[in-house]
Amino acid sequence: MKENDVIIKFDGQPVGTVSELQEQVGKHRPGDKATVTYIRNGKESTIPITLKNVAGNTKVVTAEMEESEDIVFGARLESLDSQDMNSLNIDYGVIVKEINKGKFKDIGMAEGFIILSVNGKKVKTPDDVRQFTDNGKTLKSIEGVLPDGTIFNYKFGKQ
Repeated sequence: MKENDVIIKFDGQPVGTVSELQEQVGKHRPGDKATVTYIRNGKESTIPITLKNVAGNTKVVTAEMEESEDIVFGARLESLDSQDMNSLNIDYGVIVKEINKGKFKDIGMAEGFIILSVNGKKVKTPDDVRQFTDNGKTLKSIEGVLPDGTIFNYKFGKQ
């Protein structure tokens, strides 16, 4: 699919609005196979797809799993690679690769933010962020670096 493609059917069902498309997609689960019929440059095409969840995989997201794997407070996190660490002269941290609904989005965090510590503890992996926030429940402070090298520091609650 490309920008400006117009989806006209999802899994054989006609869709004329975004809400109709969302309704049809909502009848499926991550991992389900479906077809999308669209128009590009006046030509109709149908392609097979496999639905994925917000994390980009085919696992079904349950309430217990919503904050699982590399997603914490609505953000998909990844450990920094050596190139990122060298360019910022740091030796730990995680990068926000994707931001979705959740506390991090609510506070204005964006993709590319590098989190160095949460609740006063240095983080090296997404799991560190989860552990140091009591499985995504307690957030008192975040320190990090913006992609341009600007340092940021968030504190929450009474100080």
